[in-house]
Amino acid sequence: MISGHVDFYPNRGEDMPGCITATCSHLKVPFFYAESVNNNKYLAVMCSDWDTFIRGGCVNNPTTYMGYWTPTNVRGNYYLTTNAFYSYAKDAAEITPP
Repeated sequence: MISGHVDFYPNRGEDMPGCITATCSHLKVPFFYAESVNNNKYLAVMCSDWDTFIRGGCVNNPTTYMGYWTPTNVRGNYYLTTNAFYSYAKDAAEITPP
């Protein structure tokens, strides 16, 4: 059996908004997944790297949902930003960086 391979990098995959420690950032990940079960708004954009994503260089690339609603056939690296506090998910119009 072949399983899918996709990597998500919310907020660059490093420091999460609203956190001042790495421990806090890691603790938010289960909350993202739990929220994704009832809220499929974790829309992410396929991109080669964070810098290209944050500059808006991937706006026409494929998108997919991070979390519970991720299709099993998705491949690649996907980037997105989240809110600092609940609800962490952003609306689809907000997935493009500022």
